[in-house]
Formats: sequence, C-alpha cells, structure tokens
Amino acid sequence: MAWYSNKALTNFRAAVNTKYPNRDKTSDGTVGDEAHQNTNSDHNPDPDGSVDAWDMDVDLRSVNDAAAIEELKRVFQAHESSQYWIHNRKIANRSDGWVRRDYTGKNPHDKHVHWNTRESHEDSNKPWNIIGVDDMFEQEDRDKLNVVHRELTRLHGAFPIGQAYLRLAVGKDDAEGAKPVTHPSLKSLGDVLAAIKADVEAIKATPAGSVVITDEQLERVLRKVIGSVDTV
Repeated sequence: MAWYSNKALTNFRAAVNTKYPNRDKTSDGTVGDEAHQNTNSDHNPDPDGSVDAWDMDVDLRSVNDAAAIEELKRVFQAHESSQYWIHNRKIANRSDGWVRRDYTGKNPHDKHVHWNTRESHEDSNKPWNIIGVDDMFEQEDRDKLNVVHRELTRLHGAFPIGQAYLRLAVGKDDAEGAKPVTHPSLKSLGDVLAAIKADVEAIKATPAGSVVITDEQLERVLRKVIGSVDTV
C-alpha cells in the first residue's frame, strides 16, 4: 500500500508553505527512511498507509525565524489534531499539557521541527490559522520604517554620505540652495543618523574582541533608534 501524509498534516504543511513561500525545505521529511523503518517511529506509515509526522526545516526565511516557529508551535498546539512536537532538544506533548521537557533522543532536532498529529483526528479539516511573523509588526512600526526607507532612498546618490549627514543635521533638503525643510521627520532622522555615526566611529576605535555585542543588545538598539524617528 502506498504511503501518504494524513489530511490534517497535509493541510498544516500547505498553510505553512502559503505563509512562508520562500522557506528552505532541505531538512523537510515525511515518510521514514530505512533507519526509521527499523524503529517505532511515527514517520512510518500506519496500517492504512497514512503518515502522522512531518519534519519542517527551521529556515523559514522570515524576518525572525525564532518568533515564527514559536507562533507555529502555538497554532499547532491549539489544533485538535496535534499530538506532540520536537525542536531544539525540547519536546512538548498534548498529554502533558504542552509542558516543554528535555528531549534526550540522538537527533537534537535543531535543523528541523518534528510535528506529530494523532490518529484519532488525522482527518480533521479544521483550518490552521497561522499569523506570519511579518504580520506581527504594529502599523506604527511599519510607518516609522517607511520614513527611514523613504528619506534614505531620496538622499541616496544625491550626495556623498558625509554631505547627506550634514544636510540632514541642519534640516536642509537635497536640492542645492534649498530652504530649510519643515518636515519634522527629516531633522529627527538627521539626529538619529548623527548618533549612529558617532556610535559606529566609537566601535571602530575599540580594539577588536574587547567588546561583544549580543543579538539581543543589537535588537534593543535598533528598536530604540526606529522608535525615535518622528513619522509626522
């Protein structure tokens, strides 16, 4: 009998592919290989030929894969067909109330997430309501990012970056001899760029290896910078 992914799992995979169409599928997997077939793995087909497990590559190519995967876990756990998942040396099971426990198997599941449905609900047609991580940004954040993008795009190519800094700092447009610009975001952006430039120069002057900047610290700085730009 030919194997096939059960309906609930097929729908889940389709929903993930729709939300993250450019994701990497290198570590994807469904039916078990020879190594799996010699074990009691859910990657092996049931007597009816259905497979209840799917491995999803962790590279979703989103703006924040870690956050995106956490959102997928939330959606998966809320679905009636879900049984358990394994990821990054952790396992969570419906029978344990989705408490995350250490996973001691040989495969750490750091390159993929193992999703497992339960046979009793494998034919579920209940929709998978996935909120993409790109949709998590508030509109205010989008507006601020758009201001930065618009102003930098407008200045790009008009002047060397040093002249761009100076003109932004004094609130002048990029047209030669123009009157001071009244758009508040331009002056605000100039102040931000000047501060960034100063920070970059300070970092450049610091001996290599003497300071380590974590991803969390960098994220906080970027959020602070973006939040300081006036979008009026």
